Amino acid sequence: SYLSLETGWSDARGARAITASAGVSQQVSDATRGFIQYDSTTVADEHIRSRVIGVNHDIAASDNMTVSLSAERSEDRSSVQGRYFTNAFGVTGHLESEQGTRLAAEAFYRKQQGRIRMEYQDYRAQYERSLLKNLSTFAEYSYDQGRDLAQGSLESKYTKSLVGLAWRPEATDRVNLIARAGRVREFRSLAVNDALNPDTVAAVFSIEGLYDISNELELREKFAAKNVRQTVAPLPPARARTTLWINGLTWRPSPVWDLSAEYRASHQPLQRNLRNGAALEFGYTMRRAIRLGLGYNFSSYSDNAFHLLDHSFKGAFFEISGKM
Repeated sequence: SYLSLETGWSDARGARAITASAGVSQQVSDATRGFIQYDSTTVADEHIRSRVIGVNHDIAASDNMTVSLSAERSEDRSSVQGRYFTNAFGVTGHLESEQGTRLAAEAFYRKQQGRIRMEYQDYRAQYERSLLKNLSTFAEYSYDQGRDLAQGSLESKYTKSLVGLAWRPEATDRVNLIARAGRVREFRSLAVNDALNPDTVAAVFSIEGLYDISNELELREKFAAKNVRQTVAPLPPARARTTLWINGLTWRPSPVWDLSAEYRASHQPLQRNLRNGAALEFGYTMRRAIRLGLGYNFSSYSDNAFHLLDHSFKGAFFEISGKM
């Protein structure tokens, strides 16, 4: 049996989502597991309750490659759109070569019937490879599409593609640099049954560095630039250029406790818009590998430049991170 709570920005839904899950899982065979689950999800002003039954099957394709197949059916009740059923099928795969190349991919298909008649396709792929002793490259691609079967029209589409470089010296872990460049496109209705479908395209570049000043102090610097074009037919496209600058300092009074403070500045020169903000976070590290963080974001925007034109990130947050 298990319980879980997940909250955060959902790229597929285009809004914040909070999901609580409770379920029971049972091993059917050496490679197959069945489960029954209850979900409660809140997205914007909509609340969805789901009863789910499903099965997962793992396939050991080789020593360095695994494939998983999944199928599930759920009964959903929405506070906005009533009762409907969802059938979902998925496949995921992981490959890791002896040369240090890691590849992960997943594909999901969902079809909703009842008060809602929708069809969704989700694809994701991640790639990572070591180039030199201290340098590695990575790439990511995401594709989400939702089609209204009743209207025969495309309701939402989200794509993200990015490439990056990470420099992590083996001789010392005091310095880490990560650079990313990518393109994000989001097309979705502003609300349920809304005729306006903004098409937003953004080109993003970011560079982030971490430097351990001492065993107790860590400095974080991040700079990101984003060019956005949004079109709502039949209006002409609107453009915005945003730069994000973050200065952060982390103090570790003990091996398990830390306190982080950030100053953030978001600037849109064409709109003459300057937003200043801050964030505070308390952290606790368990067994030198898992960190729990609790904090508050006093600014309205995220430190992730690949989020588009959303300013709903003000408030408390909780995060879990780990390292290997």
